[in-house]
Parts: sequence; structure tokens; C-alpha cells
Amino acid sequence: IREPLFRCFRRARGIPDSMAKPKPTKVELGNCLVKLYAAEGLPSPLARLEKWDGLKTLSRRPAAPPGCLSLSDLAAACKGDIGHLEGAAIPIIAAGVNLDATSIDNDGAVSCCAVAVALNVDPADKSTQAWVFGHSSGHLDEVKAKIKQICPKVTCGELGSGAQVALGRAADVPPDASSPRLVVITEVDRICRSGDPALVTDVLKKGAATSQVVLFSQEHLGDDLDPGGRRIRDFQARVVGLRNFAQIQDSWELVDFLNRGKVAADLRKLSAIGVRDLKALKVVDPQALHAALGAAVGRAIAGAIEVEERRAMQQGGFTVPPFDMCSGQWEWTPDSVDKWKEKGLDPKYFHTEPDGSTWVFSSASQTALSGGSASHAPAPWDLNPNLTPDGGDYGSE
Repeated sequence: IREPLFRCFRRARGIPDSMAKPKPTKVELGNCLVKLYAAEGLPSPLARLEKWDGLKTLSRRPAAPPGCLSLSDLAAACKGDIGHLEGAAIPIIAAGVNLDATSIDNDGAVSCCAVAVALNVDPADKSTQAWVFGHSSGHLDEVKAKIKQICPKVTCGELGSGAQVALGRAADVPPDASSPRLVVITEVDRICRSGDPALVTDVLKKGAATSQVVLFSQEHLGDDLDPGGRRIRDFQARVVGLRNFAQIQDSWELVDFLNRGKVAADLRKLSAIGVRDLKALKVVDPQALHAALGAAVGRAIAGAIEVEERRAMQQGGFTVPPFDMCSGQWEWTPDSVDKWKEKGLDPKYFHTEPDGSTWVFSSASQTALSGGSASHAPAPWDLNPNLTPDGGDYGSE
């Protein structure tokens, strides 16, 4: 009985039986977690693109038009460093695999959009070969400028203009249009929250099954609902499908950590202070964290980190971050390493500076002193981020 009911549930949400979710193959590429769903044509093992010159070695979509930019020419046209998202996404895009990618600050999405266009649009073919949907005109202008930089012979214009690459808002899609070779939807989270996803889905259903679809989102959407009451991730499944499909989650360890600790932190604000992964979160200046997210969230993150460190100690030891006397994770000690060894501290948690000052990793030292069950009251500056060095209060000045 359960199987027919499950099929009815999927159909009610617009997901056909052919898109029943298979188990993905998971690959870690730098700061990104990649999930592959029956993806075809990818190199094995899948590797991160480390530099633009590496484009020359990538596998390419078999159905790519012969007149579009070659991988060698694309490598010569791309300049600068490669970000986390670009390094993971571009090999997948080049192979013609459908993609759903999430980056906490949209960093790299613009260049990925332009690369997808360069690899799918033939300048000699004057028909519309690619759509690029977005939510804000400013973001679409950035994508258009990047396309013109990488492949200047390709024409760009508004939807319905007849340009080789048509750019516009999802709400402006002509109702009688059919999908071209490539469909890129960026700012997916903002499109869904605006109430436009049904328009995009309806148009894509009219297109050919051979279209490559690439999605970029700035938020990990989970079970969030669109204005129509449907889960946004179900919209992603309807658009991209689950055959020849890859999903990328940038900063996935950071997101998982915050979810485990039930901490509601604005990932974009974290990114603005240089925190894009869990390692950076553990060493960031606590005052910068409080200033960006507020004292309550800062304390919640500090508590979650302490819980993780206790769990790590119980499972065989803490991961020791680089020494930083301003991080709040190291504390000065007058005792020698031998005295700390007598208290049960592993010497790897002891640090000596060139000036002779000695320090211990705070969580490990508390665990050693308390017999494996560290517990301590919050520091005064955790309770009051406005506390001045002399005990005053900045807020009262």
C-alpha cells in the first residue's frame, strides 16, 4: 500500500515517477560537497579545477555545437583566481551535466554562468541558444558583462529579442517560448521567494529534453516554502530532474555544523568577515563575530564549538587550530609542559611562543583539569560585548 501512496504524493507535488530520488555518489572537492545522480560523461575520479589552464584537460559535452569556444580558447580568456564554487562547478558544466549549485554569497556564480554560455553557444548560429534567468537586473548585468568578456562574438539581449543569449527575469518569460540548448537560472532562492517559479517550470516543460539546465542559489533552501506553499527544493527537482544531475553545496561543513548546533546564523554576514568554512569560524575574532551577528548568536556559536570540541575529545582528541592569542581558544599559562603532562594534558595542546610565553589550548586544558568533563562559565565579554578593558561599558559612553 505504501508505494502507491508515495507515488501519489510525488505526483501531487509535480514530481513524476521517473524522478524518484536515487542515492547519490558523494565527492568532496575543497570546500564543496558534490552529489552525483547518475551523472554521465564526468571524469573519474572527479577533480576540482585548480587553475584556468586546467580547462584544456576537461571532458566536454558530446552534443556541444562545433562552433562554440574551445576549451583552450576559454582557458586563455579566463583570468584571476578560481573560487570554491567555480572549481567544483565548471568540470560538471563542461561535461553537459545538469547542475544545482548553492554558494552562501553567490561568489563565482557570475563566471560559471558565462562559462556555461561559452561552452554551449555557437557564434555562427544566429538563433537563440541560451536563456539566462535572474531576479535582479544588477546581477544579470554582471553576467552579461562577463559573457562579453569571455566570448565577445556572442550577442546578448532581452528575452524575445532574437539574441543568441537571452537574459531576463523569470516573470518575463514568453508563454509560447520553448527551451533552447542551455537554460541558466541564477538567484534561484530569490526567484522562488518572489512567487515566479511556476512560470519557469511551465516554460521548461515545453522545451526539449536535451536542454542542459544549470541552477545557482545563494541559500541552502531545505524545506523552505515558496509563496504557493510548495517546497523550493521540490521546484529544483522538477526543473533539473534527477538523471544526469549533480548538486553542489558550498561551505557544507559550516552549514552542517550550524544545523547540528541549531544556530540560526546569517551565512552572508559570516562570509563578509571572511568565514566561509568551519575552520575559519573556529579561529575568527570573537569580537568580529559579535559585531557581525550580534552577541546572542556569537555566544550560541561559541557554545556549539565547545560541544563539538568535547565530543572530539571523547572520540580521541581535539583538532588543534593554528595558534592565535586573540582567538579566545588559547589561554596563557605559567606552568611548564611537564606540569601540564602531570595533569593529563597531551603536549600537542601546549604552545610556546618565541618570546618564551606559554599557552594551552583552552578546551583541552579544561578537560584535563576536570577529568574529562570540562565546564566553565562564560567570559565577561561573552555576556557583555560592550565591556571595556577597564571594566566599563561602551554602551554607556
